[in-house]
Amino acid sequence: MDRIRDLWARAWVADAICLTGLALLSIAFAIRWTSQLDIRLYDETTYLERGLNVPNGLPTADMAPVYALWYQALSWFAEERTTLYFLNYGITLVLIPILTFLLLRTHGTTRGASLLAALFIQFTALNLFTWPRVSALALTILMIGAIITTRVDDRDRKFTVAVLAAGMAVFVRPEFLLALLILVTLWSWEIVKDGAWPGRLPLLEWSFVLACLIGLFITFGNPLANGRGLIAFGQHYALNRESTQPTGMDPWTNWEEVIENDLGPVQSIREAMFRNPEKFAQHVGMNLALTPSAIGAQLLPYWSRPVWYGFVLLTLLVAQLLYLGVTNKAAHGLSHFRSKFTVAFVLPALVSVIIIHPRAHYLLVLLVFAMITLVSRAYPEGSDRPRLCKYAPMVVLPIFLFLPNTRPVGPAGRPVLATIRSINALSLQDRATVLDADGGYTVYMHSPADRVTAQDKAQGFNAFLRGEDLDLIVATPRLMEDHRYREDEEWQRFVEGGHSPAFRKVPVEGTEVLLFVSERILASP
Repeated sequence: MDRIRDLWARAWVADAICLTGLALLSIAFAIRWTSQLDIRLYDETTYLERGLNVPNGLPTADMAPVYALWYQALSWFAEERTTLYFLNYGITLVLIPILTFLLLRTHGTTRGASLLAALFIQFTALNLFTWPRVSALALTILMIGAIITTRVDDRDRKFTVAVLAAGMAVFVRPEFLLALLILVTLWSWEIVKDGAWPGRLPLLEWSFVLACLIGLFITFGNPLANGRGLIAFGQHYALNRESTQPTGMDPWTNWEEVIENDLGPVQSIREAMFRNPEKFAQHVGMNLALTPSAIGAQLLPYWSRPVWYGFVLLTLLVAQLLYLGVTNKAAHGLSHFRSKFTVAFVLPALVSVIIIHPRAHYLLVLLVFAMITLVSRAYPEGSDRPRLCKYAPMVVLPIFLFLPNTRPVGPAGRPVLATIRSINALSLQDRATVLDADGGYTVYMHSPADRVTAQDKAQGFNAFLRGEDLDLIVATPRLMEDHRYREDEEWQRFVEGGHSPAFRKVPVEGTEVLLFVSERILASP
């Protein structure tokens, strides 16, 4: 027994035991979670496709080339594309709590608080439901950078690591260009204050990092070049507008029409802001109004829908941590570098939340670093606080376990995965032209295919069918409810029986999805 106590007293042994247990729990949970999750198309599927196409060339700098390289590396371990999707999802689920524990421990946070914080993040909606997962990779890069900067004593080496981490994150999420600019500016100012001259080590390190950044930009390109920010802004502007002035239009596929009607033919977020500042301000105001509830919903356990008493528990927990952090003398000596790096890392996420929307993938970096800051200040090692005060938040945490289990993992029957499997069971004998409204069934098809998007339809369905030479139509609820099809009598007749004999109708079992398959590409029985 004494030997066990001695081993536990050795920090690295105890940390290794906690880390191993946390990793095993996270892996087991990720396997269970991804076995119930459905595939989501559009963003994440597009990232996956770009990753698989890396041998043919990298995507543009604004389309997450580092994430594409990540997917390409994972594809060595998962040949089936649906498996690759879930492998990426599972790995990112596991990495975030593990890195949370490691970062808190390197910050000098007590072992128990570090472990509890990691477990809390493990089971939040923030970790489990955040989609697309591209933000999870950006967070992973920044957290690894933060861990290394904490372990390094030299100022310039700290900046070297932080700047390179931000530089890599830029090519996962372009908004982190702001973090990169902040860090380079801060470091440059520190060197100027020192009066460094050519040949001194700080300036040499700065020059080396600058050369690395130039290499990244030469390799990947300009992350602001292709207007990705306008697309994100436009879609979420349309989403906010649709929530207050419903028209029945899909904001994700009709955002350009909404933006042009409200703001005119703008080419950038800046132009949108100056062309109609009143409507831009209304959009920002809606985002600010939505942010508190969005934060609360993301920090609740994954099994609970947002409920008022859940928000009360979260408020109480945060208030306790704030009180402990503010009044804890042992926390006042925290590194000013840590504060600078944290602000630089979270500021781009905060700007995105305000200007674009408080979606989970924008909140992820902001909330994880905020929680790490709160916990590290509340529970530094060496604190001499009374136990009653120190353990007060521990009274709140178990209550979260009793929040009602009312939130499903995903849609019943995993309809997207079921549809993919039904398509692959068709035994198509030729390259298919596929119409879908959901964002990329062709990516998961075993046979070669070309995609036609639902919003490409600008004429009657019969002319559209002939013009695009469609072979497979994936008639999901989203396509059926699209105004371009819902209001088209030719499409309605096609669905009700006009598809025969040229097309065969194949219902996807357990879903509302119908497949209309051209007889000419079906393999003979």
